[in-house]
Amino acid sequence: MKCDYKNFELNSPAIRAEQEVIFLLQEKSILNIEKIKKRDEK
Repeated sequence: MKCDYKNFELNSPAIRAEQEVIFLLQEKSILNIEKIKKRDEK
C-alpha cells in the first residue's frame, strides 16, 4: 500500500520524539543487564 499524501512524512517529529524515549529506555535496560551480569559474576 502506497501513501500518496503530499508532504507526508513517515518520520514525523512526534514519532522521532517517541523513538528517542524508547532508545533511552533500551539503553538503560541494557546498562542494567550489564550491571546484573557483573554482579552475578562476583
